[in-house]
Amino acid sequence: MGKRSTTAGYWRAHGDSKRVATAAVMPVVLAITGVDATLAAAGILTGKFMPIGAVPLKVDVVGGGTGGTTPLLDVGLELDTPVDDGLVNGVAADGNSSTVLGATEAGANLGAAMTEAAEVTVSDGGGTNATGGTIDIYVHYTFVDDGVVND
Repeated sequence: MGKRSTTAGYWRAHGDSKRVATAAVMPVVLAITGVDATLAAAGILTGKFMPIGAVPLKVDVVGGGTGGTTPLLDVGLELDTPVDDGLVNGVAADGNSSTVLGATEAGANLGAAMTEAAEVTVSDGGGTNATGGTIDIYVHYTFVDDGVVND
């Protein structure tokens, strides 16, 4: 399979290798599950990376935080200069949310093509931290594609 998640790659993965390859790009979801909801003010590294050329479009948070007074969280990127709220700025750690382009909570890097690989971070977004529970985060992204198949 090529470097990107193409429709041809999808077809190969699902047992149909006879279709003609196209330059369409499939969306990708980066799952970060079981994050401790008692977050620090500085971004904690999740061990999950956004690759060069990725364009983050949406971030879903399944908030399982418990306790605290209005606990919030930020989802960011560990770039050359870390941006703790680059993807999401201040969503509930104890509720479910979906942050898309143009939303009030959208970070500055949401919708921007990644020019360097960056690890996703999670940090306290204000309020009083949750005192327990875990959070699941799903970053939906696609790629900047030059239209050349399998490059």
